[in-house]
Amino acid sequence: MRWVFWALALTAVVGSAAHADQDILEGGVFIAHYAPSLVYTTDTPEGGWGEALQGSADAILGCEDQVNRLDGPADHVMWFVISVWGEDKKWCSTEVGIEGYDPGVWLFQQNGPVYPGGGSGLELYTNNFPHGDPVGGASGVIFQPEGGEGWGPTNFEPVWWFEGYAYASGTTVVQLGVDPAIPFGGWFNCLNPPGEYAAVEYGAMGINTDGVWVCPDIQPTGACCILGECYVMTEADCAAEGGDYLGDGIGCDPNPCPGVGACCLSGECFVYYTEVECEAIAGVYQGDDTGCDPNPCPAACCHGVDCYVYTEVECDEIGGVWHPEQPDCPENYCVTAVDNATWGSIKAIYR
Repeated sequence: MRWVFWALALTAVVGSAAHADQDILEGGVFIAHYAPSLVYTTDTPEGGWGEALQGSADAILGCEDQVNRLDGPADHVMWFVISVWGEDKKWCSTEVGIEGYDPGVWLFQQNGPVYPGGGSGLELYTNNFPHGDPVGGASGVIFQPEGGEGWGPTNFEPVWWFEGYAYASGTTVVQLGVDPAIPFGGWFNCLNPPGEYAAVEYGAMGINTDGVWVCPDIQPTGACCILGECYVMTEADCAAEGGDYLGDGIGCDPNPCPGVGACCLSGECFVYYTEVECEAIAGVYQGDDTGCDPNPCPAACCHGVDCYVYTEVECDEIGGVWHPEQPDCPENYCVTAVDNATWGSIKAIYR
């Protein structure tokens, strides 16, 4: 069923993000979050219910913001399913289920997906999600925005909303879980073919009782310098990218990363060195954003027995022989270094 859905719904091939970690959806959780300040109306807010939540007093921007308990009697109350990881992610499809609940304590009335920008998409339901078939039983849904562009990169992202009635008596826990049709609960990234990543934990909404509080293992992030560019990521991800991690909590605005450029070691040119790195190998830094094509590094250039300190381009222009291994012109260097030196010219040196 899952692959039939994808064959019908995937209309665009989306390339990888600049850094692969945005596509690796491991370690994610689904949070159940109640928004007491929101009251359902048939007039959908501009931007959709997701933007309405995140613009309200009940916005969820961290695990500490989640509210998992809803007390009755209460009508037209709203709560949400939130996709959460330890860092921003990008994904194109979501699948989640409800394990079951007591319909005598909680009544689902309205519900729907939260697509980016309040847009539309495609859904495939199992067992009359979220009501269950029979009512109160397990159910599920898989859904994705139209166009194949998906969510993100983002985090603490609302992906589904519910509206309903909480009775004053009795208790129940509406437990999020897998879609029983597969069974699977989690996310599909935007690569082709899409990779699937199961949620590691599922929250729950408690009616007249506490629900289930969940949170991913959130690693601290900071500025990571990669070839002079700055990216915010975890220290482990920075190391995997070959970057230089500047410390937890350090941002990229303004860019704290030192510039990189060409480094001359004799006549050899090495690019993507910082000035400090270049000096550490006794090189001569050519400046930020400089490159090695053409080679800017001066070295000995032999024109006959005459020696000049030229770049490779300058040496070629006079028809000389360039020696990148020799940074200067020691006395009589070209007498032995130049292949076309004549015996007469050599004797002339010593007269």
